[in-house]
Amino acid sequence: MEEQFKQREPTFGERLVGISPTPHDIELGLTVNSVEEDNKVRRVNEICAELADLVRDDFISKVPTYISTVLYDNTIVAISNFQMNALKLLHLKN
Repeated sequence: MEEQFKQREPTFGERLVGISPTPHDIELGLTVNSVEEDNKVRRVNEICAELADLVRDDFISKVPTYISTVLYDNTIVAISNFQMNALKLLHLKN
C-alpha cells in the first residue's frame, strides 16, 4: 500500500478514515490481535473511504444548496461515526 501512496496523494476518504502512507498505529497503541482482525479493520476503512469519496465527488459536482450542504456534512459525520463504532466493535473482547 505504501507504494500506491508514493504515486499520488491520499483521497479525501482515505484522509477521513486514517488510511495513510506511513501508518503509526503501534506508536498510538492501536494494535490488532490477529491477521483476520487486521483484514477486517482494513476492509472497514476501505469501505468507509470509498463511500466518503463517492459522496464528496457527487457533492462537489453540483451547485450546493443549503439542504445539500447540511446533508453532506451530516453524511460525512455519519461515515466517520460508523467507522469508529465498527472498529470499536471489532476490537471488543468477549
